[in-house]
Amino acid sequence: MQRRNLIGLSALFLLAIGGVFTISGATGAMAAEGQASSFKLGVICGLIWLAYPELLKLPSWLFPVLFCTALAAFRYKWLFVLAPIVAAVCWLLKPRPKNNSVSSRHSRRELSQPRDAGNREPQRR
Repeated sequence: MQRRNLIGLSALFLLAIGGVFTISGATGAMAAEGQASSFKLGVICGLIWLAYPELLKLPSWLFPVLFCTALAAFRYKWLFVLAPIVAAVCWLLKPRPKNNSVSSRHSRRELSQPRDAGNREPQRR
């Protein structure tokens, strides 16, 4: 939970910086860019802080794929449309773990039978 706390503190810090830029009334391109970027990143960090427990349940391959796709999409704009579709198909088609339940082919022993009653072979003398 330390990561979640760190993300929350980062969100508060970035939103505070954006507020300071707004209140100070600084003019200029750099001040406006700093204000906008700190507000945007603060909101994103706040959303990540809220969704952190659910983000841990996502597959581990998703974040590197999203990062590489985002880098490639800046060069090839058609990837913005194609990438989510391909990611959804890959996620749906990945192999699922097998269920280890007892199948109906195996005979089940009744509770009144001893543990090895179904597997006993006649002894040879």
